[in-house]
Amino acid sequence: MSAFVVNRDHIDLLVTGGLLYGRPSDRLRWHFGNPGRVAELNEETADATGAMLLAENVRSVRYRYPDDSRDELPGSFDMFTPYTFRATHDVDRRPALGLLFEALDCYDYQSCESDDWRATEAFAYCEALRDRISREVPGRGDGWDWTRPADWQPSRLISLTSLIPRAPR
Repeated sequence: MSAFVVNRDHIDLLVTGGLLYGRPSDRLRWHFGNPGRVAELNEETADATGAMLLAENVRSVRYRYPDDSRDELPGSFDMFTPYTFRATHDVDRRPALGLLFEALDCYDYQSCESDDWRATEAFAYCEALRDRISREVPGRGDGWDWTRPADWQPSRLISLTSLIPRAPR
């Protein structure tokens, strides 16, 4: 099985990450469609955003398994119940960055089956969230950026083979 419908918790985590790594003055926004449209994640749009992510994942899995009925699609999500967002974390305990990156990678893998995946709103959301949380990675921008810092010194390069003891001659 190469694609499945992700569960409610997975969608909730992706929406929670977007909410908690956004700020009231800098909400997560994503651009999609032609002509270009802009969407914003906030408490009022969380249900619709999660429903959009779920619908795209289901569409992808249906594309991959066109002969399966809706209730035969692989995955553990109850697709017949309308999606309602439930936060997985709170402001005092945001989801770990690694967890969010892995959740994004999994969702992307499960939702990329259709030919137009990269043109979808769900793809745009994932890219916006990935960009937002990558700004939070410790050490990002601490001196490397586009040029070396003035005090940069190269490390001593070694060959791994130089670490292997040589047999006596």
